[in-house]
Amino acid sequence: MDFDRSNEELEKNLVETDRQMKQQQSEAEKKNNILPQAKEEELERKKVFGFTLRPSTRQILKEKANEQNYQSVSKFLEDLIRNL
Repeated sequence: MDFDRSNEELEKNLVETDRQMKQQQSEAEKKNNILPQAKEEELERKKVFGFTLRPSTRQILKEKANEQNYQSVSKFLEDLIRNL
């Protein structure tokens, strides 16, 4: 076995490992962060549309909207769809 590695080689390996770990962490954060955050946007006229959901699905939407500081489930759902 070779135990006589230079400091430069070790440092190079550490830097590369650190870069790879940061890249993997960034990719994982992007995958986990699909839920939009509430923010102000320019106003656009809206129309009323009706569709059906299971009550349990509606409850999940409501909980997720509250977690992301949305005042309405409708706005949360709109932002979620626009971010797809």
